[in-house]
Amino acid sequence: SATAMGCGLKSWNYSVGLDRNGAACDNLYELAHGTGLRTGLVTTSELTDATPAGFAAHRPSRYDSPEIAGQLAQLKPAVLLGGGAAYFRGIGTPETNHISPLIDDGYAYITEVSELEDAAADCSRLLGLFYDGQMPLIADRGEDTRQPTLADMSRAALTVLERSPNGFFLMIENEGIDTTSHLNDTVRLLPEVQQFDDAVAEVVRWAEGRSNVTVMVTADHECGDLTVTSDVPTVSWGRFGHSNRLVNVYAQGPGTERFHGQVLDNRWIHSVASGLIQGRMPAAPVEQII
Repeated sequence: SATAMGCGLKSWNYSVGLDRNGAACDNLYELAHGTGLRTGLVTTSELTDATPAGFAAHRPSRYDSPEIAGQLAQLKPAVLLGGGAAYFRGIGTPETNHISPLIDDGYAYITEVSELEDAAADCSRLLGLFYDGQMPLIADRGEDTRQPTLADMSRAALTVLERSPNGFFLMIENEGIDTTSHLNDTVRLLPEVQQFDDAVAEVVRWAEGRSNVTVMVTADHECGDLTVTSDVPTVSWGRFGHSNRLVNVYAQGPGTERFHGQVLDNRWIHSVASGLIQGRMPAAPVEQII
């Protein structure tokens, strides 16, 4: 799904940023950089995980985390915030450490929430690695947590990127909703939904009064076949994996009229985003033989 949204092409399951023949397909981050826009990646998962990778990297397997870290370090989005510090540090292979070169390239490097606001206010490139793997779920964090929330990271990313003279493209993800849905863990799911909602509210507040900002909110898939049977949190779960239920797109701003009242292929996310990046009308996704 991330490859479909990030590259506009259907691909094989588990591959990221590749077409069905295994060739690298141009993604939204490369397209944005080619037109002078800055970019940012924000996630509560590892920055090398499947969704960020589908938008910004090219590998035959979503699990090629060390190689994906290297590709992100080479791509150089202006903002990188999330987990996955171990892969940027180079697990067992210090020669593949990407943190020092990024610092040399002008990135402010932080590892704790207490550093986030000041760093964002005073840098043009920001690297925040807050956990070796996926960041802890909200329900599993103590009061003395050193990890930021998704809203904290979203606010910081916008602070850095809004200084871009030509605009920017920013992808924000909360992995915790998927993690808790795989476990059918309603108690820990609800704080993750709230965390995502808080981040969306942060972005929408920032976008208020800006007529040239497009915001799209969606999911790559449904997970757990979740049904609310009465007042939350009374729910039923149908499975532990992904389901084929349709997911909604909530959108505002230029280009989003394409989504109104329609059921669309998820490649339309790419079509609308790429059209906005290139200053043209969104084109229908390319026909593919499946």
